[in-house]
Amino acid sequence: MHSYKVIPLLLALAISCGDETPRPEPVIPDPPAPSLGSGCDILSMKIKAGDFDLRTEIDTENWGVTIYCYEEDEEFLSEATCELELSEGARVEPDPSVARNYNRKLTFVVTAADGSEAIYVVKKQVLERPSRPRKPVVMWIDSENSMFTLDTKEKIADAVMHAYNCGFSGIVMDIKSPASGDVLYRSDFLGYCPRLKKTDVPQDFDMLQELIDRCRERGMTISASVSIMTMPRPATEKGQAYFDENLASSLAKCYLPEVGIIDQKDDPSKAYDFLNPSSPKVHDYVIRMVTELATKYDLDGIALDYCRYPDMFSDFSDVSRAAFEEYIGAPVENFPEDIMVFPGTEKGQYAMGKLFKQWIKWRASVIQGYVRDCRDAIKAVNPSIKLEYWSEAWWWDSWMKGQNWASSKAGKPSGNAWAADDYMDTAFAEYLDIYHLGAYVSKVYGLGELYTIEFLLNYGKQRNAGACTLYASFGAYNANLNWTDATEFCYMNAEGVMIFELGSVRNRWGVYKKAIWKAMRKMGEYDD
Repeated sequence: MHSYKVIPLLLALAISCGDETPRPEPVIPDPPAPSLGSGCDILSMKIKAGDFDLRTEIDTENWGVTIYCYEEDEEFLSEATCELELSEGARVEPDPSVARNYNRKLTFVVTAADGSEAIYVVKKQVLERPSRPRKPVVMWIDSENSMFTLDTKEKIADAVMHAYNCGFSGIVMDIKSPASGDVLYRSDFLGYCPRLKKTDVPQDFDMLQELIDRCRERGMTISASVSIMTMPRPATEKGQAYFDENLASSLAKCYLPEVGIIDQKDDPSKAYDFLNPSSPKVHDYVIRMVTELATKYDLDGIALDYCRYPDMFSDFSDVSRAAFEEYIGAPVENFPEDIMVFPGTEKGQYAMGKLFKQWIKWRASVIQGYVRDCRDAIKAVNPSIKLEYWSEAWWWDSWMKGQNWASSKAGKPSGNAWAADDYMDTAFAEYLDIYHLGAYVSKVYGLGELYTIEFLLNYGKQRNAGACTLYASFGAYNANLNWTDATEFCYMNAEGVMIFELGSVRNRWGVYKKAIWKAMRKMGEYDD
């Protein structure tokens, strides 16, 4: 049965047995690749991606091109152009001057003058970026926000992790509330923040110590910022100065038109109550505060914030009058009229009395004394702790608050009717290790405009005259500011950058990450 299948099978066996040597499949060789000098070579390639020319490597043996880029370059590679140098007489397709997406593999066909062709495959290779920025980039953390957003160890660890991954090298933690005078660390004499006394917060929780521990794990610096003179808001009448007798008796007194001299807490226009800097009680309180911080905590820096008078209309207390009279070596016959008078009812309208310039210089000398004495107290405990200071960048108005943050070498600018000839004797930049120049404005560029970061940083450098390290600082909360440009500009033009503050940065980590690394690229810090 089924004998009709046998014949084909026997025939196949017979054919196989008749030729014992298997026949190899024919091999068709690839055409030889043209060698270098064949007339269809890419001799050099330059990729224009954003502000950078990216490095390329040409593989003439395998007809490939590798683009070396960093993660930050990839968004610019999506629409980059190319400049090619070809063999003499060769042409290329497609047109390299037309923007293309180099994040994908692309091919260029180079045709030699004799018509021979070579196809180049272009691909990218993403490089590992340098580990950290070379310049300090620090983030300020505000006490008012952090008492709610950093009230657990997990939240602090998460914030520090994100800051580190973003490129920040350090943190400045505001550990004393300007609104109440309460602190976010375990003080032996200052009130602990009421929010951190809540039952949902572990009672051994120390926000400052936790931040120190997490920063140390990642090799980041940690500084504690202290609101020196501020106390509670007058509107709330809550905080240290309303139950500490020494502080309550040392609040500043204001001199106002039609009203005269009143307690500052009775002035509803004030955001915060201020202590009177000329009070010996206040001086003792401040020195005790910074000494305690330097003693109890492993800090890289202590930053003085609100280390000033609230404005030019404070302090006009009897304590200040006596201190001023001792300073000039004579009694003030008509106080406060010999200092200033008000020709109208508006607070900002005043006329200078005969002692006005001396009064302004004396107030600046008082604040200079605080900076000097804080430095001495801190260095006596731990010489490695840096003394830092933040202020607004417009020095030409800082005299109203007693803040002469310039260097004594800067010299007195002309045209300042308020300044005594020797006013620059009150400068205190020489006592600082780091000065945070607060250029909290809405525009980055504009050297011919007063309120741009570019102008303020340039002006600040002149006033600082190299007396201490100068960090450029800007407000991340400002919706009208180009945060990327601000970060890049400050990084490239200052010795360090301070960005204010976590509450505004935390929703835009990627923006600042790209800006920091892009600034590094522009500074050539990727070329090692």
